[in-house]
Amino acid sequence: MWKHWLPSLNAPLDPTNEKQTHGLPMLLVLTPPPNPTEEARTREAVEEAQSLGMYVEMRAREADRFETRYFALVEELYKEAVRRESQGGDKVEWFVFA
Repeated sequence: MWKHWLPSLNAPLDPTNEKQTHGLPMLLVLTPPPNPTEEARTREAVEEAQSLGMYVEMRAREADRFETRYFALVEELYKEAVRRESQGGDKVEWFVFA
């Protein structure tokens, strides 16, 4: 399913390279503030996704419950959409929550 929505690249994705990420759909995950073990797992997951050409960003979000972080995705995705549009990106018309 991911291959349908996310473009495949010939090389690993460099999230700091605006030419690569401009216009790509972003997979955003909000995590609790990580401990050292979780930091390593998070970094591994992001690196693996980037090696497949997926634009993944994990952001720490303080919340007592998973549900609070899940619904906070609306705010975070909206901010990201506004940021991208202000930098000349496409207007975001919808978000996917899975």
